[in-house]
Amino acid sequence: VQALAVRNYRDSRGNERCQVWIGSGSTAGQGSQLSIYDLSERPAPPSGMALSDRLVLCMITVTLNNKPLLVLVGCLSGNLWCYDAEKGRQQRPSCVVRMQDAVVSLLHYDDCREVNVIVAGLANGSLAVLEHSQLLGCSLVAAAAQVDAPSADLRVVELGTEPVMDLCMYKHQLWCACGTKVFVLDVAKRTVVHSWAVPERKCKISNLAISSDLVWTSVKGSAIVRVWSAVEPIGRERGEINCLDFIREREQPAAHAHPERGAFQQQTNYMPVIRHL
Repeated sequence: VQALAVRNYRDSRGNERCQVWIGSGSTAGQGSQLSIYDLSERPAPPSGMALSDRLVLCMITVTLNNKPLLVLVGCLSGNLWCYDAEKGRQQRPSCVVRMQDAVVSLLHYDDCREVNVIVAGLANGSLAVLEHSQLLGCSLVAAAAQVDAPSADLRVVELGTEPVMDLCMYKHQLWCACGTKVFVLDVAKRTVVHSWAVPERKCKISNLAISSDLVWTSVKGSAIVRVWSAVEPIGRERGEINCLDFIREREQPAAHAHPERGAFQQQTNYMPVIRHL
């Protein structure tokens, strides 16, 4: 399993339901599998469909008026497949958009003002931007047949030469992890407004998350999670967390636990302290 997407929705009777779409496959083969699990049913019977493409790398759901209508699937081949989520396995892909390189990350960027786009992070260090209405239109018009969306409709923003591994939206800006750098973009203008590099020069950023005015980054092969400021001064390092502290705390024998800690605290207090710089 390489990627998954969660779809929360209401059925025709108004009941809340939850679907999980899972993408799997092999880098060597030319076939992948999309599996759908309806977690609203117990047990959850799986359904699925074959995808005649290389390995699935990323997946997201795309909404319209807060209703998840589409599931997008990015592949190692550079294809971006679009599925009508309401039809599930009873359909072929609505359309496929051909990118310049492997589709590594995906994000539905909607600032609720003027920008509503799908952003794809590519293996060549570029961002491909596609209007939300283009995918929705091809899904509604060509629901029964595969249609190639013209590549000329894509807007491309070049960030670097390393894969764009992760994408986030925060305060009407797009945040991207590309190589050893974090880029902050104005999507409407397609320009970079901020950027900075992590200290691990030989390791690439693998994950990016933003919460409470803080940016969290991790790199492949390291247990350190670094914390940065997401507000002015943007990119200032605020601290770090060593995830090995979780393991050390768990492995600490009860006999050597701090005498002032209660039994409940000894069992539950595994949160490491952020080391402020």
